[in-house]
Amino acid sequence: MNWVIEVEAPGASRLQRDRAVAACWEVFDREGVHPRLAEKAAFEPVDQAAGMDAEQALLAALWHEAVSVATAACWPGVNPAPTTSLLLREVDDESARQLGDAKGLGME
Repeated sequence: MNWVIEVEAPGASRLQRDRAVAACWEVFDREGVHPRLAEKAAFEPVDQAAGMDAEQALLAALWHEAVSVATAACWPGVNPAPTTSLLLREVDDESARQLGDAKGLGME
């Protein structure tokens, strides 16, 4: 199984969205964090009494940083930028393959 990041930015070009995806992966790769962990920390309900531990806070901050870089990649110089969101999903290796694609990466 592979994880893919999709950028939802209505009105952005395919090139802008592709740049945004690459920028998101750079954030997660730089910190050595799987995007699913960051997404989970960012959206997991937190017990207000206990608060967020330091690791959860870092993971949530990485998710929000990825959203910020995606927004900047899709809307350079636009302020305020339109809503940009990330969608993280798991895809089956076989379904990700394209005709003539031996590696299943979508590229030859």
